[in-house]
Amino acid sequence: MIVAKQSLSPGDVLTRENLAISKVPDDFFDDSMFVPERGPDREGLGMTQTRAPGQALSTAHSRRSE
Repeated sequence: MIVAKQSLSPGDVLTRENLAISKVPDDFFDDSMFVPERGPDREGLGMTQTRAPGQALSTAHSRRSE
């Protein structure tokens, strides 16, 4: 899954530099979480919530910038 590589705040834009890939237990994963296969699709999204380094990212934490 894709996690925050550094602290992210509302308004930050997701880039290759602030995203990392991490493994999680299967029972922790849900369909809204970002997966590496779709990583390029996530670049350019704007954060709507604060995330700490290592925290998982999902559709609930970001939106397409306008």
